[in-house]
Amino acid sequence: MAAEVPPGWPLVPAPVSAAAADGTWFTLTASTRVHTPPGSAEAAAVAAQLAGLLRRATGHPLPVAEAAPAD
Repeated sequence: MAAEVPPGWPLVPAPVSAAAADGTWFTLTASTRVHTPPGSAEAAAVAAQLAGLLRRATGHPLPVAEAAPAD
């Protein structure tokens, strides 16, 4: 079961946990991509859903691609 997300954080899909950090922001741009773990059909399906929602909201292409975790 997902942890309670703080009010005002309309995140889809709901994360397991979330915490605010001062000065932490991210920006979605035309070059933003959504990455998933290689070989995870479940993650790819969730990423496709997320990207679809964000495309409508931002107008950016937001392609979904597999990517190995960063070290």
